[in-house]
Amino acid sequence: MWAQLARRASELGVDSPTGAMRDLHARHEREMAAARQALAAQPGQAGALVCMGSRWVGLDLMAGPRLFARAWPRLCAGNVADAIGREPKPWHRLDAGAVLTALA
Repeated sequence: MWAQLARRASELGVDSPTGAMRDLHARHEREMAAARQALAAQPGQAGALVCMGSRWVGLDLMAGPRLFARAWPRLCAGNVADAIGREPKPWHRLDAGAVLTALA
């Protein structure tokens, strides 16, 4: 995991002697802040399916909205950090219901 974080920091031109994600977040604070605002948890939301381009990359599902609202900012930040600097891909409408049905 640490090697992946160091590689990701290097890809983004982040000098992080310790390989800490906070250095990446600090370097890209403007993008991180915009994403936090755009992707803030909504009232009653208990989970999020995460998509990058035309691919599902994650599912964060909590026991209830209060827990999700507390956990989501950090989870969201990790997803945003993974997306920063990646080539944007055309958005394809994906069927979240199909993903949830397949998981069930």
